Amino acid sequence: MSKKKTKISKGKRVKTRQNRINEKNISQTNIVEINEKNIKRVNKKQKSIKRKNKLKKKLQSQRIQQKRNNEEKVNVKQKPKKTEIGKNIEKRVVIIINIIMILVIAIFVYLWLRTKFKNVNIKLGTQETSLDNCVVETAGECNLSINWILEEMYQELGQPLDVNRLVLGNTENESKIPQSEIDKVDTSVIGKYEIRVEYEGKEYISKIIVQDTTPPELELKNITIYDGEKIGSYTQFIKSVSDISGEPSTSLKTEIDYSKVGEQEIVIEAVDVNGNRIEKTAILTIIRDTSGPVISGLSNMSIKKNSQIDYYSGVSAVDEKYGVCEVTVDSSNVNVAVAGTYYATYISKDKEGNTTKKTRKIVVEHDQSDTDAKFEEFYSNYCAGQDIVSMANIVRTRITYEANWGGDDPVWYGLTEGKGNCYVHTMIMQRCLQKAGYTSQVIYRLDKGHYWNLVYVDGVWRHLDSTPSLRHTKGLLTDEQKWNDAGLDGIGWDKSLWPAAE
Repeated sequence: MSKKKTKISKGKRVKTRQNRINEKNISQTNIVEINEKNIKRVNKKQKSIKRKNKLKKKLQSQRIQQKRNNEEKVNVKQKPKKTEIGKNIEKRVVIIINIIMILVIAIFVYLWLRTKFKNVNIKLGTQETSLDNCVVETAGECNLSINWILEEMYQELGQPLDVNRLVLGNTENESKIPQSEIDKVDTSVIGKYEIRVEYEGKEYISKIIVQDTTPPELELKNITIYDGEKIGSYTQFIKSVSDISGEPSTSLKTEIDYSKVGEQEIVIEAVDVNGNRIEKTAILTIIRDTSGPVISGLSNMSIKKNSQIDYYSGVSAVDEKYGVCEVTVDSSNVNVAVAGTYYATYISKDKEGNTTKKTRKIVVEHDQSDTDAKFEEFYSNYCAGQDIVSMANIVRTRITYEANWGGDDPVWYGLTEGKGNCYVHTMIMQRCLQKAGYTSQVIYRLDKGHYWNLVYVDGVWRHLDSTPSLRHTKGLLTDEQKWNDAGLDGIGWDKSLWPAAE
């Protein structure tokens, strides 16, 4: 009975151990699962924390930047007020800087005085202390002496010696220098000279150094040539060159390009014997020849009818490049047998074919027969068969007004030129009235400042004015009407010389 129980107990124990093993395995599995979940949970939490930290840092950075911006705005808008201590420090710095500047200036003045005034003797008492040219003694006596003349002066060659520059201080010091010493200095020769002056028991010496630093005087002129020409020498550009030291040497610094049409700069240098030099620039202009000769002597010519004309008398043609050129004349339009104004054509040509043409006025003088023929032509064309007033209007219209009396033959002048003054109109009208068979006279103002006609028509005398002007009344007028005419300017005529127009 006891053995059986033992067996059963062993079986139970075996079973219980297996169960425990299984439970342990199950427990381990559960632990793994739980650990995995915890790890996931932890990782998720860590990520969340990182995001929060990152966001927190970003917000914190933005707050810091905003704070800085606000501080900068405040600094721009409001400058901090200086404290009382700061103001005092600033004042002291300014005072210190000013003191330093004054000391620097004093040192410079001292050094300058030492170079200018070397002979200074100061005696004070019996004990001496030497400092450069100063002697100091401890007595109460004080002697001060200062140089009044330069120890060395440069003088330009050829310029008069300026004694005023040589002395220091008051201009009265100039009188201390004897003229004999001044005459020793030859400013026309380069070199070193000494002026010695005895004054108040002491000798003063000044060295005068004559030197040449002035360049020569050089004046150039511009030149114009034609394409294909050359200048003989560059010295043609030099108008003048001189120097106090003698004749300077000159040289051409640029090369002339004769193939270039237009302007080019020519540089010339002058050097004196002492090496002073100067450069000046002139302009060389090269042009193409496109102009013909210039014809001269073509003044107006006046000849009598049927006269011989010397067309070449006093006439010449000169070309700027080639000189005198031949002249030909075309006088085919001139008719010396008929009075009138003609034009002859003169022609001249240079070697390059440039041609010049000019005309010359030739007047063939008329005679009485020419005047009569001219008037007959005018009368037959315009006035034949017209009444008195119509003829006056024709003369007024055909002959314009000009302040010209028409010379010796006003009728010829008016009919050939188509113009003239009141006298020209009156004389042409007089011929027309006579041609038409009317009795007429020429009448004028007391001062002969205006002329018109007096014509006998229908048994009475009447005034007739053919001058083209609104101031002269048209038509046949009585004495009273004409006397009030604006064209007379209140100046009448001598009624005793002409019949009355009642």
